[in-house]
Amino acid sequence: MNLFTTKRRRGATVLGGTFLGLSLMASMASPALACDTKVAADSNCGTDGGWVATFKVANDYNPDATISSVKVDDVEHPGGVGDIAVGKTVTANYGTWLTGTLSEPAAKENVNLSVELTWNREGRHGKTTVVTDSSDATALRPQTKCETTPPTTTPTTKPTTKPPTTPPTTTPTTTPTTTTPPTDTPGVPIPTPSESQSAEPVFPDEIFATDCDSMTIGLDNTKGQMEFKLHFKPSSGAEKDLDIKAGEKKSVTFDAAEGFSVKLTIVAIYNGVTSPAETATIPYEAPANCGGGSPSLPVTGAGLFVMARRRKVRFTA
Repeated sequence: MNLFTTKRRRGATVLGGTFLGLSLMASMASPALACDTKVAADSNCGTDGGWVATFKVANDYNPDATISSVKVDDVEHPGGVGDIAVGKTVTANYGTWLTGTLSEPAAKENVNLSVELTWNREGRHGKTTVVTDSSDATALRPQTKCETTPPTTTPTTKPTTKPPTTPPTTTPTTTPTTTTPPTDTPGVPIPTPSESQSAEPVFPDEIFATDCDSMTIGLDNTKGQMEFKLHFKPSSGAEKDLDIKAGEKKSVTFDAAEGFSVKLTIVAIYNGVTSPAETATIPYEAPANCGGGSPSLPVTGAGLFVMARRRKVRFTA
């Protein structure tokens, strides 16, 4: 007797019987190849910039089934999603699709719904409860950007506040300030107070002199009562400023030659009120005999600011 052969055959018989038993148990305990849970998903835009996931659940097996588990993103959701809830009946052979929706924010990219069905079927061994593995579906955020929809309703009531019916009993008495437009008169006059000021202030004396290579411009305000601000813009060289207060005497000297000039802008300040700016261009004129011979004396008193005219210029606040 070959013991090795006998033991091998016995082992094969036991192993084959084991596989057969497992096969019978599987066929009796589960209809995995005959029934299934069907879950479908779709999505569209909502009304608030977010989106809505729509799910449908059906039963492709006979008899009817009962929903035994609902999960949203792998978390138990016993309250269900719309009609898709624990305990709901799903009729056999796609007789009824149960539907439900989930509203999702714009930032969320997808949402998953997992559903498990239970069947109670009659067989030769009596009534058997069969549960399949959960079937699931994933809804994806719409590809197009969902826009926020503005509210379409309008207020039904209007404000009850009414404008006052009684006009003001008094009117402002302030008189608008007037200014005198600039004129085309050449030169830069020294501004004077307006007629509303009782006394005319003391004006400064001009300082103006030229020699063969320079030009000096300024004011002697030692007896004056006004402050003057002078801005010099020469045709060549750097710009300069002078602030000449009452009691002061100041001037500025420029290197000058034929064709040189200075554009002078001047304002006066009196009792805290500033006059409009006046501007004039002062050309350089060399004294006689600068080209040879004895040097000439400086030229002075050129009527720089046309002071003799005393043209009245209003001060404005």
